[in-house]
Amino acid sequence: MKPCALVSVIICTVRRPELYSGLIASLTRQTWPSLEVLIVGREGETAPAFDNKAVRWMSAPKGLAPARNVGLANATGDVVIFFDDDVAIPDDFISHAMQVLSQPEHADVGGLTGYDTENYGAPINLRWKLRRQLGITPSLEPGDSNHLGRSVTLAFFHPFTGCRNVKWLPGFCQIFRREAIQCMRYDEKIIVEDRDFSMRVGDNWRLIICGDLRLRHLMDGEARHSHAFQTWRAAFGLGRIYAKRRRNIADRIAALQVATGELLIDSLVLLKQPSFNNAQVTWMRLKGFTQGYISFKAAR
Repeated sequence: MKPCALVSVIICTVRRPELYSGLIASLTRQTWPSLEVLIVGREGETAPAFDNKAVRWMSAPKGLAPARNVGLANATGDVVIFFDDDVAIPDDFISHAMQVLSQPEHADVGGLTGYDTENYGAPINLRWKLRRQLGITPSLEPGDSNHLGRSVTLAFFHPFTGCRNVKWLPGFCQIFRREAIQCMRYDEKIIVEDRDFSMRVGDNWRLIICGDLRLRHLMDGEARHSHAFQTWRAAFGLGRIYAKRRRNIADRIAALQVATGELLIDSLVLLKQPSFNNAQVTWMRLKGFTQGYISFKAAR
């Protein structure tokens, strides 16, 4: 990594200047000297004025994946960082990330993420334990994933020092070497496009999380959608990834096993705690996975 390599930071947002203005302020204080910041908003949204010439505004069609692709097409850095607009970082964050990527033992690292002090350190709950018992998750190791995209949340990571290998990166903080993502684009028909994108990088490069690279994901956007919608959204993305990455009849059976296992777990929750919300979540998860799986088949 060159000592003064240009870093492109891409922030996708929708009419939330109160959030990204705080992140931009943090970026202007970064100790890394060579930086460009691309703010990607919705088409028709008024472009704000920025005091810093390194900050540029651009517009994209509706959807996070199209916005990420617009940012990617305009980024010129040797390293490309994707941040959600509700992320808070210390002033040395980018310098620290570049130091990690510059270490000789990390020459094969194509993607990096940091440790979210706001949400990580979560206990393994009963749902995840049941998933493991039913064989619909590859393990309970944080950051793990099977080749079909069934991944384990990074929130199970408890504080640690150094770096650890993972098989996917969360969308709120994805840091890539330019050579690892050449000619790549986010899938605009998928909803968990960040997981899919990072897994494709991970097919050829190593992915890591650095426990000393600290940030906070405030998850402000989660409040904008109901739990049922968030469930559908995640299930749709998982179904589409399964359809994209399946290789044989065993993978088709695995997809059916996941859908059946999740339905069983949701049904147990519904029996224990009957409510309209739990009934809606049960239906939305099954519906989302099925629609996501079919969506890729229909597009082929």
